[in-house]
Amino acid sequence: MYDVVIIGGGYSGSLLDSLLDGLDTILVEKKEIGSKNVSAVTFMKIVGFEDAIVKTYDSYTLMTVDRDFEVYRFGEDVFCLVDYGRLCKNLVRSDVVREKVVGYGPGKVELEDEVIKAKVIVDCSGIGGENLRRKAGFKLPPVVNALKFERVSSVEWIDPSSFYLIVGFANFGGWIYPIDNNFLEFGMADRFRKREEISFPKIEEARKLFGFEKDSESRSALYPYGFVKKVVKDNMVIFGDASGLTHPVYGMSLHYIYKMAPKLADVIKKTVQGKSKLNEYQRIWRETLRKASSLIAGGYSTWDLPLDTQIKLTKLQMKLKVSSDSILSQMWALDEKFEVYAKHSPKLTDYPISLHFKNLINRIRIIL
Repeated sequence: MYDVVIIGGGYSGSLLDSLLDGLDTILVEKKEIGSKNVSAVTFMKIVGFEDAIVKTYDSYTLMTVDRDFEVYRFGEDVFCLVDYGRLCKNLVRSDVVREKVVGYGPGKVELEDEVIKAKVIVDCSGIGGENLRRKAGFKLPPVVNALKFERVSSVEWIDPSSFYLIVGFANFGGWIYPIDNNFLEFGMADRFRKREEISFPKIEEARKLFGFEKDSESRSALYPYGFVKKVVKDNMVIFGDASGLTHPVYGMSLHYIYKMAPKLADVIKKTVQGKSKLNEYQRIWRETLRKASSLIAGGYSTWDLPLDTQIKLTKLQMKLKVSSDSILSQMWALDEKFEVYAKHSPKLTDYPISLHFKNLINRIRIIL
């Protein structure tokens, strides 16, 4: 019997594995380690390997589809585009079993040809493991993000030292990640409730709008969105994308995983040693969500608004001249307190009543 079985070799599974030193741990991944089908921008300070950094950025640009924009400059390289596969492979410490998991339950993980027994089971399998979690009795994040992206040739108006968030066209926005002076990744994402029919953004129209020339075939991916309240059941726990661990405004996830992984690893170690119970992580998780309820509710509510309202609110933020430090704090924040400082103060009436109502309802749902 193993101390821990980790299902999934993405960033959440790989990082957690790196933190479980002293335990008999095995990682099960049916594909390659770090085979997630999308690029990722994150904070440089969480990436401990220089060879995993593709590009660094010293600013962030918020932009609407009509090319209205605001640049937030940080004075130093704060963010980076990572080589996701290399990052994950650098982290993995344990033996890797390259097989498909067909199911799991208390104390066991079922592969196609064998059963692995363990004291603790951690599901880090992301959206690909949703059927596993259904069978195990876990709820799924309520929203699916449908992403479409491609490499395109850069254009003169792109600043290669900045990454871009685009509001409009798709209801979860879009992004531009400069790769070097010649190429960039351009993508768009739409959000769908679990009950809705899922389709991918029509990225071709947006590409023409911005004057990009396609350099590679378009790729697509599905990712969960929305925090799951119940993450521990018996000796099983869900982590990373499986639990919806994604920034509610910016869609970034790596630094949230980076923050929560040490807390989960500590509880797992104490559980294996008989000094605690795995349900202690459930308490930590719920307390984290309660502290972050305002941030989470704001993100959920904003992305639920019609596209024209999203664009108006984005232009309002630009007009308010929010400080770069405030933007940085909001990007980093999970359960930390942060203040938004702006040159011009907004009025309550600057925001639609529907947004205030959605914020209230979403916050109550998160807290309860």
